[in-house]
Amino acid sequence: RGQVDAEHPLAKVRETAAATEEEYEETTGMLQHRVDTLGKSHVENMAAIDLLTKQRKALDGDLAARAAQIAKLEADGADALARLAAAQAVGDEAATQCSMLQMQAETLRAEAEFVHGPLEDRDSKLGERDGQLGELRQHA
Repeated sequence: RGQVDAEHPLAKVRETAAATEEEYEETTGMLQHRVDTLGKSHVENMAAIDLLTKQRKALDGDLAARAAQIAKLEADGADALARLAAAQAVGDEAATQCSMLQMQAETLRAEAEFVHGPLEDRDSKLGERDGQLGELRQHA
């Protein structure tokens, strides 16, 4: 009986040790699976980060190109505004010269009317004389 009692606690310890070892193996397997899964996720995340980094660099390049296009368009716009201002100045000068020529024409017309009488009267008198000349030619 003393021998059975001595073996009995040892059997329980062995049984507990076997259960603990089995639990350890299961836990280790689950942890290894988790480590593998996390490692795989880490690799996938790193690949995604690399892809996003490349995309960002490409977008940065596109942004720089568009900024250069905008700067060129702004320069072209400023150039066009300068040309428009120059054309407007030429137009203003032409309008001033036209006004001056119109005033000169009015002055010359007034002088001609002062010297020769109203131009309309003169034209009608010339028309009458042409008519008289035509009659004289017919009678002659």
